[in-house]
Amino acid sequence: MTNYQFILLSDTKIEIQTTPVTSEQYHLVFQNHQVQAKKGSTNLYITNVSASDAKKFANAMNARLPKLSEIVALANTSRGIEEFFPYHKEIITSEWLDCKPDYFGTSTDNHCLVITSSLRYGRETCAHGSIQDRGTDFVTFRLVKE
Repeated sequence: MTNYQFILLSDTKIEIQTTPVTSEQYHLVFQNHQVQAKKGSTNLYITNVSASDAKKFANAMNARLPKLSEIVALANTSRGIEEFFPYHKEIITSEWLDCKPDYFGTSTDNHCLVITSSLRYGRETCAHGSIQDRGTDFVTFRLVKE
């Protein structure tokens, strides 16, 4: 994958992207998709992409979205939050995860996400939630390779 940097998580067999997908990377795969990054820059992290579209992108790249445990492991590495979550002081506060919430067997349009600001303060137990599967300006995503 051109211009993608991954790090091998210790004690696992997976590699996780060190930063979220950029607008430029996303548009190389889906040229006709009408999604823009913050402030229109091609170098900023892609937002306004639904979880479903993020999964389609990951599949096209022979990858997947990360699980909560993998994001927590990335945040807890020695390089952690400051390097791998460079947007933590911006409006982007969440990333899509590879999971669908189960509300007692009830079908829902929601999709799981990690609230990265909680990771910054070591609040792993409250670092995840779910929202409707649609593009928003505060959710981005990254890739995992197995």
